[in-house]
Amino acid sequence: MENVLFFDLEVPVKPGAADSVRHINDIGGWYNGTHFHDSSVEKFEIFARGARFICGHNIVDFDLPILRENGVGEWFFEKPCMDTLYLSALLFPRNPYHKLVKDYKLVSLEASNPVSDSKLAMRLLGDCLREFHKLPDPLKQVYYSLLNDFPPFTGFFSFYKQKFLDPPFFKKVGRRRHIPRRRVLFLAVAIYVAF
Repeated sequence: MENVLFFDLEVPVKPGAADSVRHINDIGGWYNGTHFHDSSVEKFEIFARGARFICGHNIVDFDLPILRENGVGEWFFEKPCMDTLYLSALLFPRNPYHKLVKDYKLVSLEASNPVSDSKLAMRLLGDCLREFHKLPDPLKQVYYSLLNDFPPFTGFFSFYKQKFLDPPFFKKVGRRRHIPRRRVLFLAVAIYVAF
């Protein structure tokens, strides 16, 4: 997928270290057919510079805060974001869990590979795009109305509109009152299951 940076971080788990900056052991990325694999935040910023969108699995709640802690420039966080954890929960609600299925890990003790995880996020985003495209237009409009202002989804809707040349069901929606994030996601999944 052009103009989308897929990335993943490997960060050591340190009990009781919640107040300190979390150290990044490894960064993996995939962008326009080129991979990135290094621990340098500065080199990652150079690699990411041209991307129009950013995407990964659980990046809103995990990767992005860690990148911010480690000094990545604000320009990076202004890019539209797509989080495949949230997208998969919305578009595949009957799945019992939504973690990345890491086929490359034949033995559970093998270390995670952030480049491979980035490519898995790319594949999962493709699945999510196909699934969303199959939905009836009224349901797409409901999702757009509910979730367009919600960070894990704003980039998805922007990317979808670009890819499918601004489909008619993406109408301007009026301002809605603030609804807590978890309640919005629960409501959207309940609507999908009901359809």
